[in-house]
Amino acid sequence: MTFKELHFHIISPIYGVTKIYGWEDGVLGIGLHKGRIDKLAESDETIYVGYGKNTQIIHTIKAKKVQEYPVHNVPSYKNVQTYVVKSTDLNKSQMTRNNYEVRDMMINGNL
Repeated sequence: MTFKELHFHIISPIYGVTKIYGWEDGVLGIGLHKGRIDKLAESDETIYVGYGKNTQIIHTIKAKKVQEYPVHNVPSYKNVQTYVVKSTDLNKSQMTRNNYEVRDMMINGNL
């Protein structure tokens, strides 16, 4: 699978998770689309997650691990559910988004 297929970028976290789930202060709730995660977990994929304004910083986590987190209904979207992952449980990657995209281009012979 390509980086694009495995990548999630979250602009805004799910607010209030410290109260909703009893998590420690300062933890952001990163909402990852449940249907997409469930599909990626079937093939035991590692996913790439970015969040906030910086689009280059990438974190990783196994899709199966994400399935252990609470499911959250997104009130502004009908019938959309996300797994809410603790931002502190994501692993910071040594590679940037650009590194992953260039790697994919090289593998696919587009560079």
